[in-house]
Amino acid sequence: MPRHNIVSVLSRGNQEMFHSAMLAWLMDEGGSHGLGRTFLNGVLATLGIDANGDYEVLTEHRGQHGRYDILLRERATGDEAIIFENKTKALGAHSQGARYASEGATVALIALLPEMFDDASRNAWPLLSYRSVHDLLAQMDLDPSNGYQFVVAQYREYLDTALRPFELLQDAANGIRPLDAAALDEMRSAVVSAGYSENDWRTLNYYYFIALRTYLQSHAPDLVFGTRGWDAGNVGENMLWQAEKNRQGPPFMEAVLHAPDQLGSSWTLKPDVAASLRSPEGVTPLIPRLELWGLSRIASEAAEPTIQVGHWALGVYGGVPQPLWELLNSSEAYKAGVNGNRRRNFRFAPVNFEDLAFERMANQLRELLAYLYEPTGEPAFRALQTDS
Repeated sequence: MPRHNIVSVLSRGNQEMFHSAMLAWLMDEGGSHGLGRTFLNGVLATLGIDANGDYEVLTEHRGQHGRYDILLRERATGDEAIIFENKTKALGAHSQGARYASEGATVALIALLPEMFDDASRNAWPLLSYRSVHDLLAQMDLDPSNGYQFVVAQYREYLDTALRPFELLQDAANGIRPLDAAALDEMRSAVVSAGYSENDWRTLNYYYFIALRTYLQSHAPDLVFGTRGWDAGNVGENMLWQAEKNRQGPPFMEAVLHAPDQLGSSWTLKPDVAASLRSPEGVTPLIPRLELWGLSRIASEAAEPTIQVGHWALGVYGGVPQPLWELLNSSEAYKAGVNGNRRRNFRFAPVNFEDLAFERMANQLRELLAYLYEPTGEPAFRALQTDS
């Protein structure tokens, strides 16, 4: 059963507004918590913001630049000092903070996980994670006989419970510990204690995708095919890996290869495949895609490390073109690997819980690509193969 405390009960529903209210209360040096300015000073120091004014703390406030999750406002002058944009399960867009900043506002970010904001936002403004919030509260001496400070202690406990599944998955994926039965049991206990909902699973999926993308960018340059986002098709370029929580279906991560014959120096499209992708209309894009549709299976007591939690897929939008379909089904080199259909995806590779280690996932992706591509043996690819 989920391990509920008073905060986990009260935070159900619109969690972002709940957390904004809780954080604003803790930032208020005159708040009933009796902790004075300790928390606010810790927040500002963590963010690297030099501000020591006398602030009024407001939530869901409509000010001169828009509606703010949390606002620090000078009591004496009414000037807006710092605007905090807070994200829990939603995804923050760069344009939101950019609009505030372009109008002269000081912007800071607060997030359950840094990945809740896009790369541009994280690079532009200081960010306070909920783990940092927990750690600031952990440094405080709280009196459990004080009802208000009891709530603070409960909030600190709640944050630890909420963050633990993400941190366990991250550690295992980074190879800090093996994805074995013990890791599965610990992960199961963590998600059950947190009382996971469907949206929590989607958020965990999304977090994994962003962490995997970061790993590929840092450790597997042969598996990063472009720099553009969803607009890559407008200019016919390959896309950087993008992730979607996708409320209409399984969360996914994909890279649309609008120029499938231009994957850099590590991969060369097999000649017969290249010919089958060309048509009078242009080159047919290829789409490697990762779906973790079954991550919630780890909550089952019957789950084993070999349980399937998703798959890699290789396909195209709009259905597989006839020339490629004929090639895949007529050549012995491809025929055994075709296990999809002409609608979209024509090849799948299962992903089990034990496969979620980033290094293992990178090699699975290489095997998927090798169905249609030849590795060229460029130094980056050879080094990665040696390391693995």
